[in-house]
Amino acid sequence: MLGRLREAQGSSTASDARLKVLRNVTDSQVSEEQLQQLVQGIWGITSPKKLKNDQVEALISWAKEDDFFSEAEIILLLMQEE
Repeated sequence: MLGRLREAQGSSTASDARLKVLRNVTDSQVSEEQLQQLVQGIWGITSPKKLKNDQVEALISWAKEDDFFSEAEIILLLMQEE
């Protein structure tokens, strides 16, 4: 999962509307701080507002999966160990 997410790059910054969708699908599963940690750990980006379209779409798609919460926790733990 981490490798697949890191492949998402994109060229244009995501719109506010897509960032709102991202927050809506992740809000009940991870905190804003955890989302920021994921974004920074996966792409080295300091704020979700700087995400590219492809990155936001990859996160939205992942957040809709049944295992998102447990996978996000595992990825956060892996990034803390790095």
